[in-house]
Parts: sequence; structure tokens; C-alpha cells
Amino acid sequence: MSQDILNCTSHGQMKLSKYVALAMTVRHTTGSKQLITLLNSIGHCASYNEVESVDTSLVKGILAKSQETNLVVPSNICRVR
Repeated sequence: MSQDILNCTSHGQMKLSKYVALAMTVRHTTGSKQLITLLNSIGHCASYNEVESVDTSLVKGILAKSQETNLVVPSNICRVR
């Protein structure tokens, strides 16, 4: 609820995790640009272009780490001792 209040008071200028996460979930689940655009137009999620930008940034971060280690390992996998 607090993110909805922040979104309203900033007139959608703040990029809040709730709005980006919903758009990313819709994109990865349905692949529908139209659905994301519809949800964005009524203020429920980030725009499709913002989602593509976040996805690109995540991939670039993973690739930068893989160049350091010469391995492509997702960040949520860790070594068990």
C-alpha cells in the first residue's frame, strides 16, 4: 500500500519495485506486450520499455560477472560447504 501512495504522490515518476516486478512477471508468464501496456496505462505496472531495460541490465550484470570468473552462474546459486 505504501508503494501505491508513493506512486500517486510522485505521479508515477518513482520506479518502485512493485510496479516493475508485476510487469516483469506478466512478461515472463504471458509474453504479452499488449497486457503490460494495458496495465501500465491504468497505472498498475511499469511500461514495457522499462521492463526490457531492467531485463537487459540484469543480463549485462550476469555477463560481466561471468567474464571475471569464466563461468555463467546465476546469482541465486551458491556454494554449499
